[in-house]
Amino acid sequence: MADRYDVTRHPEGQYQAGSNGMVLRNKLGITDSVRMEELEFDLLVRLQEQLLEDIETTQMITADALCD
Repeated sequence: MADRYDVTRHPEGQYQAGSNGMVLRNKLGITDSVRMEELEFDLLVRLQEQLLEDIETTQMITADALCD
């Protein structure tokens, strides 16, 4: 059975050369899935830390604030 949605021509369906179909194509040329997972995790932690620095405990979160 063929996939319901064909994404072969979209970034979601393109894998990094040398990754054996394990890592999506990326600008950094990362082919190791463990390295990619570590990088993504580190960037997520940095983002969360930045958000915690920017948001005050008394601050009301609004759609406008999220878009800034």
